[in-house]
Amino acid sequence: MDTYSEVREEKNSLGVRILNKVEQVGNRLPDPIMLFIVLAVVVIAVSWLAANMGASVVHPATGKELAIKSLLSAEGIVFMITKMLDNFTGFAPLGLVLSMMIGVGMAEKVGLLEAVVKRTILNAPRRLITASVVFAGIMMNIASDASMILLPPLAALVFLSVGRHPIAGLIAGFASAGAGFTANLIIVGTDALLSGISTEAAKAVNPHMIVTPVDNWYFNIASVFVLTVVGVLVTEKIVEPRLGTYTGDKSYTKQALSGDESRALRNAGIAGLLYIVAIGTLVMWPGSPLQNAKGGLIPSPLVKPSKYTYL
Repeated sequence: MDTYSEVREEKNSLGVRILNKVEQVGNRLPDPIMLFIVLAVVVIAVSWLAANMGASVVHPATGKELAIKSLLSAEGIVFMITKMLDNFTGFAPLGLVLSMMIGVGMAEKVGLLEAVVKRTILNAPRRLITASVVFAGIMMNIASDASMILLPPLAALVFLSVGRHPIAGLIAGFASAGAGFTANLIIVGTDALLSGISTEAAKAVNPHMIVTPVDNWYFNIASVFVLTVVGVLVTEKIVEPRLGTYTGDKSYTKQALSGDESRALRNAGIAGLLYIVAIGTLVMWPGSPLQNAKGGLIPSPLVKPSKYTYL
């Protein structure tokens, strides 16, 4: 073995050791509920320490200096007990996120999302397979984290079915689902969640300021096409050439949707289209109660209750 090979093997071994360590640390993380409890304890401890040190902050809107109050004081304990439910139910995106997660969960449970992915990438033309996989991965964030589970194995099978390296398909599916997680052509649950968090943060400056789910929509739409092009180039020009020619088992053939799955997907599509048409007609009808006083939609009762001031 020459010196170059020894150095390369040593670097690879170091990289593997680092990744193994990261995996070990990640596997030792407690359940999410325990993380919330730990973070809550940390916040309580920091508030006590800051209060005892006489720390203060300046309100960004009023310029008034506010002293830090300890959550372990009598007032702090009363606040935690009496405001616990208000903090939870008053969180801006809670209702919308819960309702969307119920819908997404049902769609995943009945196999609708998997059927859509299969129809999208399994029937794609050979030269558009990479683009179809990347585009589907980006758009699949409508299913939230389920996209990370559904798409990569299907993408690997699609690549395998045309004699391409399945690992390249796996990487393309996972990378597109992760890199394009917040990009989409439509408004999804992540937009509702992030707009609600942004609204809560903005209220520190202006209590009437609202960030709507559509405020970042144009950027998200453009990101879908930019990320699709980048994903295709990276997969076909960098990832796949480094993997080399696939010499494993190439006996896999595409498994098309069954007759029942095709009919169910068609009926779901028709129902979804009818719903969109009905809502669109109701919204665009002159004098619709879902429009604002000027006949617009932003702001309007459809996007946010009109009691808020939009800036």
